[in-house]
Amino acid sequence: NRSEALRTLGRYASNKELSFTWYDAAVLSQKIRQTVPPPKRQLPNARFRFPRATDNSGFDRLS
Repeated sequence: NRSEALRTLGRYASNKELSFTWYDAAVLSQKIRQTVPPPKRQLPNARFRFPRATDNSGFDRLS
């Protein structure tokens, strides 16, 4: 999981007992972001259906 890996890098960088620096975390997180595609976000289902502004419903014509 991408976000979990990024959090782990931050935890390692903040641990003073390790020789893992914030620079190391930044370099590795940049590589992760470049190689791993971001997760696809699912949009919630719409509760209502409205016509789009480009839809031609015929209401703009005067009869």
